[in-house]
Amino acid sequence: MLTGRHCGKLPLMKTNQAAAVLVVLALSLATFTGLAAEPPGDASIPLPAAVEAERLALLEAELARHDTLYFREGAPEITDREYDLLKAEWEELRARQGSRSTPSGESVSGRQLLLDPGENSLRHRVPMLSLKKVHDAGDLRAFHGRVEEACPGMDPGFVLEPKYDGVAVSLIYKNGVFCRALSRGDGNRGEDLTGHLLAVGGFPLLLGTGKDAEVPVPEHLELRGEVFVPKAVFRRRNLELEEGGEATYATPRSLASGSLQSGDPDEAKRRGLRLVLFGAGAWEPPVSRPQSQTAFLARLKDWKMPLPPHVLHRGEAAGLHAAVSRMAETLSEADIPTDGIVVKVNALACQRQLGTGSAFPNWSVACKFPGPTGETRLAQIRFQVGRSGLLTPVAEVDPLELGGRTVARISLYTAGYIRARDLREGDRVRVELAGDSIPVIEDVLKEHRLHDSVPFAIPETCPACGGLLEKRGGRLYCRSPDCPGKRLKQLHHFARSVGIGQLGEARLGALLEASLIDGPADFYHLNHHLEELNHLLGEGIAKQVLEDISASRSVEPWRVLKGLGIPGIGSATARRMMEVLGSFGNLVEALPREDGRATWNLPEKTLLSLLAFGRSESGKDTLERLSRVLSQKP
Repeated sequence: MLTGRHCGKLPLMKTNQAAAVLVVLALSLATFTGLAAEPPGDASIPLPAAVEAERLALLEAELARHDTLYFREGAPEITDREYDLLKAEWEELRARQGSRSTPSGESVSGRQLLLDPGENSLRHRVPMLSLKKVHDAGDLRAFHGRVEEACPGMDPGFVLEPKYDGVAVSLIYKNGVFCRALSRGDGNRGEDLTGHLLAVGGFPLLLGTGKDAEVPVPEHLELRGEVFVPKAVFRRRNLELEEGGEATYATPRSLASGSLQSGDPDEAKRRGLRLVLFGAGAWEPPVSRPQSQTAFLARLKDWKMPLPPHVLHRGEAAGLHAAVSRMAETLSEADIPTDGIVVKVNALACQRQLGTGSAFPNWSVACKFPGPTGETRLAQIRFQVGRSGLLTPVAEVDPLELGGRTVARISLYTAGYIRARDLREGDRVRVELAGDSIPVIEDVLKEHRLHDSVPFAIPETCPACGGLLEKRGGRLYCRSPDCPGKRLKQLHHFARSVGIGQLGEARLGALLEASLIDGPADFYHLNHHLEELNHLLGEGIAKQVLEDISASRSVEPWRVLKGLGIPGIGSATARRMMEVLGSFGNLVEALPREDGRATWNLPEKTLLSLLAFGRSESGKDTLERLSRVLSQKP
């Protein structure tokens, strides 16, 4: 980082050099405070090579930090667009420096750090590169012009495909037999994802069989694509997390990456992950390779591979931009998560003429045009407490109509996200519907900021109980085991899991305040407090609640286990456990014993969570009381 000794030399420099250092010094400081989202504003100032190298190193460190926050901690501090701007500056400086290396230890290839190569990584025969972004019609027109200039007298054509908001993968076939799947990693080496991809399924393990036996099969083939989560699955999962007061996923990509990072391949299947294939790396021998992208996609179709929707365009740049806009509008209604449109030169001969740079191919770009935007007032920032104690900040804004929906609440992810933007209550903000129609605060209109505005104070204690907070990664957690906010979310989760309807958080809060319930087993004693229940809920609602509670005694045992909210034990895991154990009572008896645990088939992290719950005083009491009341006749 630049220090005082660098600044001390400014009077000895030429004017333009001194100005350049001041620009870089200011940008460096802004970057490390999370405020630099724009590349240097004055491109006319020639930065000295040493200063460019310093800035490049700073950008590498900052991009790696944001990758870690996004993928490993699930606590982003900047939006994808801000990330792309930092990345674009890094790529420009890297190209001018003539560097072909990647940052040490990390990848900055564009939100694809997931599963970076470890000791057991394998090399891609052909590197997996990122795509250069274009953000407006002018950028797309310039790309079109470069293609025409490089391929005179040819008919290159352009293929348009969705830019999936997923995780890049490579499938390897040898002599038509599926052998392995790799993550993108750092672009050169990737981690083994074979078990996860087999669980996801949707692709053939053998090529050249049946009706497609006449289609040539390469000796060695790398097929490139993405693993993604459909929009409906993403929304459903986030709704479940939000209702439980847990941290939601920022994008469908973050949900897909979390599932692939799980040590349990079946998690990918349970989360509803899908695969799509749209590119190739190594193709040996190359003579059998299709001579266009459309011919390649037809070959994939012959092999029964999952394909993206695509359009072939021929013609002028204006027509290309119109075709991109039409596809973007069509995809907005589809159940696939996208964050743009990919434009590829169709003809393989023209692709080869254009070549490939150090970071991305010159024959393809990703169009990432802004989504619908609007301005509104940030009325309030509040932190909601989840059943695990996680504090999630939410912005409540004046209702805003965007893209056919009303936006009133916007997730702010983490306290760091608030600090990086200096978000304040009363601010005028610009909101964009990004990716899967997710509202994001893109900018604060500081020229409209009230004169008496003050920085938002991040809570130092739990807003629900006043207890101490603990910071884990980029997130805040309430440490109190008796937090009423956590208890309310836990009881609501249990009630929903076992089918006790009519008990929303407001009614549950009233029961908690009246000391009628404190844990899950207390639901089954509410029939002894009929007068108080009628008073708090009304006779009709109280009658329905008691009927639901009585019916819940005979629900499948896995629903009771799921309702306890133990980390890692959702519907599928609870089902598998109860298929082995048979009843909730058997689980309570088996927990203290070590024999038989292998038959539960739990990932180590989930098993440790279950054992920790069973050994804690509150967990042991909950299990024993529930076992007793569920074994009794109503």
